[in-house]
Amino acid sequence: MPQPTFWLQVIWCLGLCMILLAGLIRLPRPARITLGLVLVCGHNLLDPVRLHHGDTLFPVWALLHQRDVIALPFGFLAKTTYPILPWLGVMLLGHAIGPWFDRMVESAQRRRYLTRLGIGMIVGFITLRAFNLYGDAPWHVVDNSPLRTAISFLSMTKYPPSLLFLLPTLGGGALLLAQCERLASSRLVSGLAVFGAAPMFFYLFHLTMLRILYHAALAWWGPTDGAVFMVDGYAWVLIWYVVLIIPFALPTMWFSRLKQRRRDIAWLRFF
Repeated sequence: MPQPTFWLQVIWCLGLCMILLAGLIRLPRPARITLGLVLVCGHNLLDPVRLHHGDTLFPVWALLHQRDVIALPFGFLAKTTYPILPWLGVMLLGHAIGPWFDRMVESAQRRRYLTRLGIGMIVGFITLRAFNLYGDAPWHVVDNSPLRTAISFLSMTKYPPSLLFLLPTLGGGALLLAQCERLASSRLVSGLAVFGAAPMFFYLFHLTMLRILYHAALAWWGPTDGAVFMVDGYAWVLIWYVVLIIPFALPTMWFSRLKQRRRDIAWLRFF
């Protein structure tokens, strides 16, 4: 029988980083930016440090940087899918650019900030990655296979996120924010803002519904791969994605409007 496991994933990581950020926001803004850059850009220097079960600091290191499994009392396990060290750096830097989004900052100026940041991060990624300088496992040329060579170039580590994973993803995000700023009054941005207004609700709702749908499919069709239900290929995943967009969006829109309408209910803000 499998051991009961606590999966320390997105919510755990974000929650713990927020608690740590609460203790760091009193630092001067330059100090927060410096610490964030050190964590984001320098944490890959710690990759060679590997601790093992039984080592004194193994649980702490597994929480901070090393994706691993921690044995807990009474037979429980904790799997540190999202080590917090680089994500704390990301959160520090995200908090540090908060003044860019002040209402006193003009939209055109905010777009310039975001565009320069995004381009700079993507150029940094291409430079570091092209020459295998730093930030992740080296890529390599696969003979007679440009596609596999491209896959090798774009294959980066997410758990924990390497510098080369963060540069293009956050850089691309900054460029998308700049475009959303330009299209702020469009229906597309308004629709996307619905999910941003109720992120925790959508996260918990979609996980619950996907779990229900999985067990329904397992009960209806039975196991298709060993003891579990699986679809034949990735195309089915994309089909389900398209089919579920509207059913998932409608409850999220309802909850988002509820939050706006009932500001007197304090606990709604956490969802």
